[in-house]
Amino acid sequence: MFLTDLLFSSPRLRFSQPQKTAILEWAQSLHARGVPTLNALENTRKRIKDLVGDPTEKVTSPSGNIFYVNDIAKAIAKVLLPTLIQFIMNISQDYANPITRFSMTDYPEDAGQGMSQVFHGEKMLLDIPPEIAPSTVRVNGQIFFVNELLRRSSGAYFIPEHFFYRTTSCDANTGTVSTKELHALGFDVHESDVSLIQATYIISLTSLWHRLDLLSMKRGPSRQSQHSNRRTKI
Repeated sequence: MFLTDLLFSSPRLRFSQPQKTAILEWAQSLHARGVPTLNALENTRKRIKDLVGDPTEKVTSPSGNIFYVNDIAKAIAKVLLPTLIQFIMNISQDYANPITRFSMTDYPEDAGQGMSQVFHGEKMLLDIPPEIAPSTVRVNGQIFFVNELLRRSSGAYFIPEHFFYRTTSCDANTGTVSTKELHALGFDVHESDVSLIQATYIISLTSLWHRLDLLSMKRGPSRQSQHSNRRTKI
């Protein structure tokens, strides 16, 4: 039932009623299991609309033209959970698709002075709500989280808050090529006599991170001092 409805509801494949009937009869003639009838499919759609609501409203203009509009507030209020589940399913399908996967960008990108994509710019890096911003990053086979205390290769402590890509432009004189590496905005943590103190807001390269062995530490982190300006220019 679900796969049949998914096929017939495709926005890029508009099936007529005779075409739907022919497809279902063809599937039944091949002795496929669980093939619904067209009447059962329409009844199921009606029950779902009665259960979660139908935000689409038919409107007739003064000139007699007919069009349909969606009540966004009603759709969010009645189908918030199903919409969220469908969104997660769509994202999973996009990741599983080898054609679309390599065109997807998981993190904001610092493109310098230019901006050509939606994931470019400071707004995508700092103004996205934390609950929908990327919360993890994989570095050298290890997964790091935001607000996690970790250690950089220099030995200093660091707590990441935002992940983003930074592109290094090429230079013909030095022979360097353009590379895109994953960085993080976060707190540089200093060790005092009694605790660890968050001091300044800095940018750190993720490839230099190491997992911190908390069992070997005698003191825990303390947020006693934080830099007042978090909007460090990238």
